[in-house]
Amino acid sequence: MYFNFKWFPVLMAFLSIILVWLWMQWRRKCDVAVLDEDQSLTEEIKASFNPDVLSTNSSVDYEQEVSGRYKEDGEKEIEMRIQQEQLKEIFKLMEKDKEKYGVGSMEDVEEQMKRYKT
Repeated sequence: MYFNFKWFPVLMAFLSIILVWLWMQWRRKCDVAVLDEDQSLTEEIKASFNPDVLSTNSSVDYEQEVSGRYKEDGEKEIEMRIQQEQLKEIFKLMEKDKEKYGVGSMEDVEEQMKRYKT
């Protein structure tokens, strides 16, 4: 029996094209299934998400409430007085070695403190 080998490369190319097309169809179905699952998980997370937990407004309200308590109790004034005394002591230490610290006045120390104050 004689087999014509001229058509063999054409047949193999045709089969490879069909197999690639089938594989691409299968991958597309898998990708759609994964995307649907991701979307359902995202919707589930959104449904269970409590926006008050991460709300910046609630943290601002809390800070205002705490600072209000300071003002009511007079602790804010005490805290400011202690802070000024500490700054004076820091300035005295820094004034002893001006070349090392490069600070010329109390205003410089206060200005540096404001940079690190929260």
